[in-house]
Amino acid sequence: ESNYFGIFSDGKTFRWRLRQGEPITFLAHPEVVDISLGTWCNGGCPYCYTSATKTGVMYEDVVAKVRSYFGSIPEEHRPFQVAIGGGGEPTYHPEFTGVLEALHKLCIVPNYTTHGLALSQRILSATERWCGGVAVTAHPHLDWQKGVRSLIGSGIETNIHVIVGRPGGSERARAIREMYPDVKSVVLLPYQQTGFATDAVDAEDMLRSVHLMRDGGYALGALFDTTISDNQELFRDIGISVFEHQVYSGYLMLDNEMVMRRSSYDLRERGTGVANC
Repeated sequence: ESNYFGIFSDGKTFRWRLRQGEPITFLAHPEVVDISLGTWCNGGCPYCYTSATKTGVMYEDVVAKVRSYFGSIPEEHRPFQVAIGGGGEPTYHPEFTGVLEALHKLCIVPNYTTHGLALSQRILSATERWCGGVAVTAHPHLDWQKGVRSLIGSGIETNIHVIVGRPGGSERARAIREMYPDVKSVVLLPYQQTGFATDAVDAEDMLRSVHLMRDGGYALGALFDTTISDNQELFRDIGISVFEHQVYSGYLMLDNEMVMRRSSYDLRERGTGVANC
């Protein structure tokens, strides 16, 4: 009904338009879901787009909510993957490893984003057993490199998130890529003026970061579709397929509302419509 067919294999999603010339419409159930376990975080990032702080909350009964919500979806319509993060730092949540296990048992691949400060041996063991991969965000004021070293040392597929669209962001992404050649990708996250992030977006740095894709070893984070669509010569030159991420993805906070939203950057309820891709 969405004119769409997808296969998930070895960590990659292959997508087809079933009837050429007709649009792809929003999937009834997203194939990728960003999940928030709460709004608590001790990172103290002055540019946090979700405004997470140590006065935030950790949602309750999150394992039961995962089982209930995703377990009620027919298996062929469940997400291929979930990304745990979005609202706050997930690794401090007391049910964190239980969420990983519950998703794995539902045949959904869990991944997560972390600042890397709380990767205990228990979490590393659960990650190795149940996760597809982990992304450590390279916050300049935190010891993120300790987390990267722990993950790589445990043989876990590791990515590094770097925020671009701020002064020096693209240069920093290149330097980190050279510093850690063993990580799978340096993921370029576009800076957004939301939450605590009030500085203006550095459009030139954003565009420079896209050119890094030519070198290999980089990936584009959510919301880059708008930047590239507005500069179509970029994706033609670099060879990137562009689609609206909200067609395939959603954001679910495991609070008492349990509403599928558009993204962690856009908390409006996820709707329906026609994809621009």
